[in-house]
Amino acid sequence: MRTAPDTGESSASINRRADDAAWPFVRAELESGATLLRIPKLRRAYPDRGNGPYGRGLNDVRVRKLEREGILRHIGVDRYALAAAP
Repeated sequence: MRTAPDTGESSASINRRADDAAWPFVRAELESGATLLRIPKLRRAYPDRGNGPYGRGLNDVRVRKLEREGILRHIGVDRYALAAAP
């Protein structure tokens, strides 16, 4: 049987709040030329400018949601960029 975290909220709500806080940073990095590098083992994606991932990241669930919404586009193996403006 699953037990609730000590905070009393679900892991999904904790991840959602962290993604909401990280999105402005990630979006600014993507707008300035970084790509989003997904790290499968961590189930997160972080900005990357060719020197390795850094800063705040997004959960895989948020990355897939942003891709479905047309905000991100898949550009390579585990890499994402902002979709072109319509």
